[in-house]
Amino acid sequence: MSIQKVNISDSSMISIIKTHIKERRGLSLTRFGDGEIHILNKRLTPSLTELFTTKFKYENPNQCLDDCRVNLISALKNTDYIGIMGSNSISNALGNTWPWGFDSKFLQEAGRLKDLNIFDCMLVRGNNIGSPNGFKKLIGSNPICIVTPITNELKKNNLEKHLGVKISYVKVPFGGNLKNRDGHFKELDKIKENIVIISNSLYGKDFPQYLSKKGKVCIDMGATMDAWAGKITRPWFNDGNLQSHCLIK
Repeated sequence: MSIQKVNISDSSMISIIKTHIKERRGLSLTRFGDGEIHILNKRLTPSLTELFTTKFKYENPNQCLDDCRVNLISALKNTDYIGIMGSNSISNALGNTWPWGFDSKFLQEAGRLKDLNIFDCMLVRGNNIGSPNGFKKLIGSNPICIVTPITNELKKNNLEKHLGVKISYVKVPFGGNLKNRDGHFKELDKIKENIVIISNSLYGKDFPQYLSKKGKVCIDMGATMDAWAGKITRPWFNDGNLQSHCLIK
């Protein structure tokens, strides 16, 4: 098998998002970072073991690994655009040694080897989307919905004021039984806004594809929401660092 590479430029991806927002057509962008690739490779790392037994509350971390993997394969099969690490400022800072290559074997397993649409997963932390001003230009005056465990933190950080639009929230857990999410899908069904941001890690990697089929423009923005909540969960969010433009203080 071969390592897949980004084949859609940031500018093209942004143009596609804007078009779908304007035309109110469904769209899903789903990101696959280091944790997802460890899971796709069936690697139960110490950090994943801790995550699965604490946040997800699985007694058997291997079972959680399997359940996560099922959802990831579904996301790979059904999302419109796949986000992986490209040649960007973060990968360059790591010395171009991003060690979790996105292998085409994952796509083969998902039955998706043609018409691949792959964008740089760090697009959502760039100035054009990850910064509040950039995001405002992307969405215009359209209201948005954010699906995340950190709804309270985002509200306390006055995100509506910073983005200048109305925001509704769907609070979901950071983790839980992945075979018992019917209640959360019912909450997704209630979303009225056309633009939806997903930020709840492994628990909802298949949410974007679900929402796009309902006509929503759904973007998996991951830890960008931490920065918007004023939380420095990545070293890149610190003042003067590569993604400090994301941080709302």
